[in-house]
Amino acid sequence: REDPWPQAAPDRPRQRWRITLATAEGGRGHDYRVTDPVVDDAGGLMLILSWVPWSEREWIQFLGRTGRQDHAGQFAVFLNSQDDQVKSVIADRKSGETFPQTILRKGDERTAEMLKGVGIDIAKAKLMHKLTTHYWTAHMEELTDKNQDWLWKKLCETYSGETLEGIHTKFLEILNDVEIDEEDLTVPKFDAKKEGPAAAPAKEAGGRYAPTKACPLKSMAELTCQRCGLVNFANWAPDQALPKVSCQQCGASTIVSSFVPVYASTL
Repeated sequence: REDPWPQAAPDRPRQRWRITLATAEGGRGHDYRVTDPVVDDAGGLMLILSWVPWSEREWIQFLGRTGRQDHAGQFAVFLNSQDDQVKSVIADRKSGETFPQTILRKGDERTAEMLKGVGIDIAKAKLMHKLTTHYWTAHMEELTDKNQDWLWKKLCETYSGETLEGIHTKFLEILNDVEIDEEDLTVPKFDAKKEGPAAAPAKEAGGRYAPTKACPLKSMAELTCQRCGLVNFANWAPDQALPKVSCQQCGASTIVSSFVPVYASTL
């Protein structure tokens, strides 16, 4: 039969191309560079996939190996019809849907179904995250005592066994001047058809956690010492000049590395 790769003309050098074979680990965190302009003219680095992950995030990482740094890119997918993954989605394939699209959609649906069972855990974690900002602010301002610190640590260890209302009640026993949105005490609903949590209500002006008189919005500047590296904290608000303080450990000047917006509870 005719040779699909005929020899180059005698007066024309033959071009060699490099092929890289990789497992799924090669689909993220690797930069496959293209330096020959001829490759871009032909469509760019060709990514050939023989497997599609269930996760769309991982799929995006795979495709991100080509078409990088202003270069052209292209990809092709070759799947084994006898592979268990492909067999499992054949019956669910919709009209006009490619096999990769079906696999990714089923992966999203499976993830959403799994999240339905942990909705209460997510709600508890989100509530504790918010309460942590309140307690951290008070603690850094030295407005808590050892007993409050002990009760807070105990709540952090045992909150998973409490209800949302129980977490709120116990926190008020530690700091009783904190207002919590009603939404934070509600378990989020999950809809598999929407591939994740149901859409949240629109935020009110100023954000979901709007400041109140009892809970004003403040910020803390995180300052790193130039000499010893100790991280120091100081009160700061976005409309104020950056604070200038001395290091609590060595007394040297500090520099601002970042600022942390928090909600003050008793300030």
